[in-house]
Amino acid sequence: MRDRLRRETRTAHADVDARFGAYDIVQPGRYGDFLTAHLGALTLLDARADRRAGEDVRRDIAAMRGRIRQDLRCLGRPAPPAAVPSPSTGPLHPDALRYAVWGSQIGMSFLHRQWAALPRTPVRLTSRFLTTPFVPPFWKALCHRLAATPATGDTPDRVVADAGRIFDIYAHAARRSPSDLSHAG
Repeated sequence: MRDRLRRETRTAHADVDARFGAYDIVQPGRYGDFLTAHLGALTLLDARADRRAGEDVRRDIAAMRGRIRQDLRCLGRPAPPAAVPSPSTGPLHPDALRYAVWGSQIGMSFLHRQWAALPRTPVRLTSRFLTTPFVPPFWKALCHRLAATPATGDTPDRVVADAGRIFDIYAHAARRSPSDLSHAG
């Protein structure tokens, strides 16, 4: 199933990477926008998480949201009160959440290197989100389990579809302005 997930979400994943990669995280205002977009997406993912499973990834989402709020406070920006609206409905499969959220931490490690090279500016002083501890043992175990799971069937179909929904949520969050996020319903 892992190869199928990568193959069928490749375009959506590249779109999300391009959207978030377009933020100039060197500039405090744009870094604040970057954080606000991530917070909006993570808030919606938490709201859409399947409450019957996935406590591990939900705990990580909550920790990431807390780190973003702390960084926004350091930048003097309020956290938006509402989640990013999206047409996606229904609970998200825990493995789709794990794949997208834990996988995003790999991307954050690349941004962390860019951030770490900055001079001591307001952006450089907001260290919490980009220094979120990466969870390699969990990620590796997930990748091995997904690789050993058949690629077809109801559960794999749902995981792939939900991973696509998650990338849509991130893309939607990345293209909204902070003022749109604060007025979202």
